[in-house]
Order: sequence, then C-alpha cells, then structure tokens
Amino acid sequence: MINEIKKINLNHSFIFFLLSCIFSLIIFKINNFSISPLICLLLILTIGVSHGSLDHIKGKKLFNILNIKKISIFYFSYIFIAISVILFGQLYPLFR
Repeated sequence: MINEIKKINLNHSFIFFLLSCIFSLIIFKINNFSISPLICLLLILTIGVSHGSLDHIKGKKLFNILNIKKISIFYFSYIFIAISVILFGQLYPLFR
C-alpha cells in the first residue's frame, strides 16, 4: 500500500513538473516575458502545498519521539520560521 502511494506521488509530481515546463515554454514563445515567477507559483501550488500539507503529521511524530506534549509549540515554530524566511527574502533580496 505504501509503495502504491509513493508511486502515485511520484507520478503526480512528474506530471505537474512536465506540465509546468510545457506551459512555460509555450508562454515564453508567445509573449517573451519573464516566466520564472509563474513557474515558481505553479510548482508551489502543485508540489509544495501537497508536500507541506503533511508537515503537521511529521511534527506530531517528532514530538512523540522527543516526549513533548504541546503540539502548539510545533505550529508556532513552523509559522515563525515561515514568516522569518519571507521577511529575510524581502529584506535581503541579494540572497534570493
């Protein structure tokens, strides 16, 4: 069962990556403008969101291993790190 899920996830990721590449090539040939923001958005919306949706499960498993009972610490830390990364990217665009 787990191997089937991994296979589906791999196929899903490959199909969306392939579609985003084809989409970017078509748009680039038609309009000749910077396509990288659209590719990034498409990849985040397809692969990134589905991958990140499992982070809370991984956090719960990690907290069980570390014997930490308050899962709210994980959520606070997760959101804090996400906001920090966004702010760092905005304040220091040279490192992007």
